[in-house]
Amino acid sequence: MSSWEAGRGASERVGVVVIHGVGETTAGWTGALLLPRLEYWVAHRKLGEPPRFTDRTLRLLVRATDQHVAVLVRDTQAFLTLCQAIREPSLQQDPRFQTERQRERNCDDLIEAVERAFAGANASDIVSTLLNAGLPATATYDPVARVHGVRDPSSSDPKRRWLSFSHNWAVGERDVMFAELFWADLSKVGYTIPTRLAALVQLFLESPFVLGQAFLRGSSGADFTAIRYLILTANWLMRWPIAGLNVAMFTPALLAILYFQFAGAMGFEAATWFPTFIATVLIGVAVVGYRGSVRLEHRQIGLSDLSFSGALSALALLAMLGLAVAIAPYDNLISPEWYLLPGVALLLAIWFVWSLVTVIAVLLISSLALVRLIRRPKPHAPRLARSSAALSLSLILGIVWKFVLALLGWFVITLLVPQSETGVGCPAFTTASQFLRDDVSPRCLLTNINGLLLAVAAMNAIALALVALAVSGVYGVRILLKKVRRRAAREGRLRLPRVIASPVLIATLFIGAIINFVLFYGVIYEDLEIAQRARDQLARNASEAAVPAATLGLLVFTYMIYRIVEFSNDFVHIGRDLIDHQYDPNPHASRHRGPALAAVEPVLPGQTEVVQRAKPVRFRRRQRIQRRLESLFDDVIAHQGVDRLIIVAHSQGSVIAHDYLVNQDDLSAWDDNTKRLFKRVTALDLVTVGSPLKHLYRYYFDDYDRSEMAAPETERLISRLRSWTNLWRVDDPIGRDVDLHPVIQNIGLPPGGHLDYWREEAVCSVLWGRITNVPTEK
Repeated sequence: MSSWEAGRGASERVGVVVIHGVGETTAGWTGALLLPRLEYWVAHRKLGEPPRFTDRTLRLLVRATDQHVAVLVRDTQAFLTLCQAIREPSLQQDPRFQTERQRERNCDDLIEAVERAFAGANASDIVSTLLNAGLPATATYDPVARVHGVRDPSSSDPKRRWLSFSHNWAVGERDVMFAELFWADLSKVGYTIPTRLAALVQLFLESPFVLGQAFLRGSSGADFTAIRYLILTANWLMRWPIAGLNVAMFTPALLAILYFQFAGAMGFEAATWFPTFIATVLIGVAVVGYRGSVRLEHRQIGLSDLSFSGALSALALLAMLGLAVAIAPYDNLISPEWYLLPGVALLLAIWFVWSLVTVIAVLLISSLALVRLIRRPKPHAPRLARSSAALSLSLILGIVWKFVLALLGWFVITLLVPQSETGVGCPAFTTASQFLRDDVSPRCLLTNINGLLLAVAAMNAIALALVALAVSGVYGVRILLKKVRRRAAREGRLRLPRVIASPVLIATLFIGAIINFVLFYGVIYEDLEIAQRARDQLARNASEAAVPAATLGLLVFTYMIYRIVEFSNDFVHIGRDLIDHQYDPNPHASRHRGPALAAVEPVLPGQTEVVQRAKPVRFRRRQRIQRRLESLFDDVIAHQGVDRLIIVAHSQGSVIAHDYLVNQDDLSAWDDNTKRLFKRVTALDLVTVGSPLKHLYRYYFDDYDRSEMAAPETERLISRLRSWTNLWRVDDPIGRDVDLHPVIQNIGLPPGGHLDYWREEAVCSVLWGRITNVPTEK
């Protein structure tokens, strides 16, 4: 019988619901990390000394007559003290327990010796004896977890379940039940290198579109409306014509390289069948792209858009190929450069439009920033940081795409049209008029485009280096401030520069965008002059080692991406959570794809049935998490007769708790069991750690900024709470103080980052105070 079942006569029953965030995303995390840390703190608190968390401490779980007791043995001296306390001095000479590693290996034998010494004693007597001897000890939680198969409200299958683990802990006369909300499986981020790489690619495709829309939602005024449409246009250009052309061009081109190699090995004339081969591949790209877009829509929005734009671009290139067959000489069609040149030229033209749109947006935002420095903005004016952050995402994505695709394009052109055949007698063109001359051969144009692609790669490599330097500079300032202002850091009063969407990073991107545009398209040069020296120098250096250099460059870049992905698990989860949380699908995009709604009345004979289609649900994943939390309350907590309820939330979990308490307008929207639960509980306490509600959500997302200013939502949230305590570390790049309401108690903590808040003595103190119903002093 568990301690929870044994304590049915307890004076009070407390339910603790743990909603963890990124970095703590494994089911069963509460029993594996949170409760052991809390137990560690309680044991040292009973002894009257501060806890010294160390992974080398040996935890002995001793069975008493009523519950288990945890005994903490830090070192050899603590082991000798234990031997004296249990009156077993002979154990000191036992070869099984001479070193820390031996005691850990023979831990079960040591526990058996302690249980023999305390045979028939209850937990209170054992704890008192050990504390009097100077050993940290406490009556602990039930080590056997309950596994709950909680129903998944988002699934039509009634047998579908997600797992929640709960532990019970008899704390004096209170019975406490710890349950957890596991939701990280909804993010679809795997733990292998390929799955994380795929997730990283999706982040690059989706983040400017999804977060850009979220940042710009609620913007008003002619200036912000213009900025909004410019940023959305830039994002659309990257997600549709640019991405689609890349797929439709490079997929057939890469296959064409294999095609010519195969033709050479087989001994037949490849050029004769080249147009047919390209047409077949384009048809395949169109079919696969369309089917993929249908299957992935609203599940993996970035890949869905990439597939559909690739399909449309493939059809466009197929139409251009058909037109060429009708009007061009056949000898021209069998040359690969006639296929590459129109697509590459069109792609460069669209990149020029993207650059022009982003530079105009940069100038508008910069001019607004100057105006706001001179004149105070109106109350509740849209935050300029939102537009700046949205445009910065678009610029970062453009830099990465240009760098990768320039190298890939140069690699493909070099292999399909060898440099030995293209560079002879071809002048170096630096203006648009020279490119458009009638007497220029396609191979000479491709030669110059290859030089242009190398220049683009070089410029964007420099841009990436400057971005990395700006980020390193911000981190360097943060480290310096922590060292210079150590006392303020220890007391939790230090305010460090922002890392996410830092003004330094934004300024670097804006200045780089203007410089890049001037170098490549600026009017200070004749016509559309390209950076001639950089381009020619790169072209000369790569003249004879084209294929090896391109191969080496791609291998190095692939290795860099591999290393980034290897260490980016938390980053990918954070990005995935933010994007899914803010994704609001367009109802017009899939009006024809939703499941049919059930008819209210039967269709009469001869009557034509009108089939209605469901519109996409707003903030789909956000609602799925909310339903999971409600089902946890309904299926697990509400059946236990809880008197008090405590919600403990880390990182994104604090946003989930906030949304749940704000969005439930009244009890009529809740299930019957949940109604009874919230009517029964005498107090509801909220403890948040590392919360991004202010630092990210209220700062960048209009809907959370409005909830802070709208009294009804805030008052409804606060009225359901007896207390809200928010703890945050001064160097946490995500968490910060929460200022939604004056009643919230914010506690700053010393440096330590975003994860593993449960090691903090203040966090354990606040949580234990809520469990034992002791208020926390400011």
